[in-house]
Amino acid sequence: MNKLAYVVVFLVLTIGTGTFKLLEAQDLPPVFPTKITGGDEQYVADVILKEARYALVTDATVTIEQLFGRDPQATSWFYIGTASDASGVGANGDTVRVQIPSAVSPIGVIYPSVDVTTTVTSLETLDDSPEEALAKLICSDLNLDSNFKAAEWKCQVIRDHSGVFISSRLYNEFGERSTWTVTSTGTTITNMAYDKFERRGLPTELARSPNNPRQGILGISGTVSVTPGAISDQFQKHFLNGTSKDMTVNGSTTPVLYRVECEVGEDQFINAFRGWVADNGIKFGQFAGKNSPLTNGLEITIRSEGEERIFLAETIKTTEDFQNHLADPVNLFRLHVQAGRDLLTAETVFENPFVVRACGTFPIDDFLQVKIQDNLKTLLDMEFIAFGFREEEQ
Repeated sequence: MNKLAYVVVFLVLTIGTGTFKLLEAQDLPPVFPTKITGGDEQYVADVILKEARYALVTDATVTIEQLFGRDPQATSWFYIGTASDASGVGANGDTVRVQIPSAVSPIGVIYPSVDVTTTVTSLETLDDSPEEALAKLICSDLNLDSNFKAAEWKCQVIRDHSGVFISSRLYNEFGERSTWTVTSTGTTITNMAYDKFERRGLPTELARSPNNPRQGILGISGTVSVTPGAISDQFQKHFLNGTSKDMTVNGSTTPVLYRVECEVGEDQFINAFRGWVADNGIKFGQFAGKNSPLTNGLEITIRSEGEERIFLAETIKTTEDFQNHLADPVNLFRLHVQAGRDLLTAETVFENPFVVRACGTFPIDDFLQVKIQDNLKTLLDMEFIAFGFREEEQ
């Protein structure tokens, strides 16, 4: 290609004198035609005339790949192996030691340091997924440790992965730590994602759209991601003693327990539970149709995320306790009085569902429980039911 030279003459008008000045002529750089292509040179970018200028053709759509929000609770995690290579489990007898310092003084007494060592066994090395098996064992050892629980930590395994995720149950600064360590012995390999616990930014997860799986939707309610698969698997479950749902039993000498148990491989998110009693002459000031309040009352216990709590401040001893303690909101109490059989119902609805984790997640499995501690054989009927939906184990 011949070099093209251009000579440009610049004239400067001098105000006031009416004279012109000839400036130096100069050669411009050579001009070559240029193409912008992809790596395979199959497609060529083009230009368009836009507002009197030639511009490269571009897509005006701006794509936000991830939405970030700051977790209010401090977190950190580590991998068995690495994030992308899960071949980290060595031999039987290897150990993984997790050490987390106490909180700063003086609250370090309340939130103590943690030092837990897990030993690899044949149950992990011979498992089809040894990394996940070891991660679950580490979480089980941590969640069972008294200092780990006292310091308000929680451990869970990243689903379908070998990541051990540790989070503080405390909000704000008290859950943060400037350092922590994970060490392994033998041929077992661990890798920490972060060397401190802090309230860090996390990307937002999308669920696939039920109408078009090529697109995503944001579906968040409280701490539970509501996806089409989750809400389609709803259930009602009776509290059972063995296979019996009938609570008209005598528990005055030996208490009788009725439970909603964990499930294998699936977490259960509880939206609500309801209790109902059928009897003749149901009145306030007594328990249903009995002529007096119960001596000990019904005790409701919830074990969720490995932590066990008595649900109500007081046991249910009278009809009005169903209204004043169990019904939440209070308008979920109903009393139907007629010539014969009367019926009362009371229901608790949870704004944010709580979880009953899959069996084996914790050393002691999660459950819901009603304890009968009095003689209820004179009642016509009594049952408790839980409402919720299932998700595959996290």
